Amino acid sequence: MFRRLNRDETHWPLIVLTAPVQWGDETVARYAEETARVVAYGQPFALLLDLTHSALLPAATRRKLAAHRRWLFDNAGPALLCEAIAVRSRAQREIFTIEPEFDPRGVQCFFATRDEAMTHCQQVLDDQGAHSLPPPSGPLTLRPLRKATTDDPTLVMPRGVAKY
Repeated sequence: MFRRLNRDETHWPLIVLTAPVQWGDETVARYAEETARVVAYGQPFALLLDLTHSALLPAATRRKLAAHRRWLFDNAGPALLCEAIAVRSRAQREIFTIEPEFDPRGVQCFFATRDEAMTHCQQVLDDQGAHSLPPPSGPLTLRPLRKATTDDPTLVMPRGVAKY
């Protein structure tokens, strides 16, 4: 069990983020950093968010996370091939469901287990011919990102990424 958000890129271009039991501002900030980092690579990717051991989020944390998730969908564009979320409870599923206008291509899917989500992501990557992409090399350079679609002043942005 992790005390903080854990990133695993060993299955590149599938990025696995495993959430801790308790979410707080630090976890949301780390989620923002990790997803912005992957978006900045500028390569197609799949994202698996494992919430199978996470407790429900407080309302303030949910708002911050929702604002960043809108930012992610707005800035990742077609590079985000798949977002699979492994979650056990219906309440959490509702929290993480992105509004349809932010996911017009329907890349977000929910699964009861991490293994199901992993299998789905790998299938999408195979179908898109992206499974054999080499991982990014060299230092990460952040490319200019589009303005977020929210005016939420509580939005936590990664270091090096302008808030707006």
